[in-house]
Amino acid sequence: MLSRKLRVELSDGSVLQCAGSLFGLEFTISQGQAVAARVARRMAGLSAALMGGDRYLLHLAPDLPPLHRGAMIGTVVTIDLIRAKESRIPDTT
Repeated sequence: MLSRKLRVELSDGSVLQCAGSLFGLEFTISQGQAVAARVARRMAGLSAALMGGDRYLLHLAPDLPPLHRGAMIGTVVTIDLIRAKESRIPDTT
């Protein structure tokens, strides 16, 4: 598995770090030393898996402020869109 890191800076100066298998949908989002969210792949069922349907679980820490909660949801959606785009690009090597 390839491991990637992503750094997201928020408007209030906070920094979120995504680390793990971002495109395998198994990663954490940390704020400083605290893990604020976890993303884990979940089985979508055989028919959905054959049709390319992925499912994942986003678990957010309950004490997150609204700005950070929204930023984390937006980050996960962005990673999902990048994953989808990369899977459609043909390999030219």
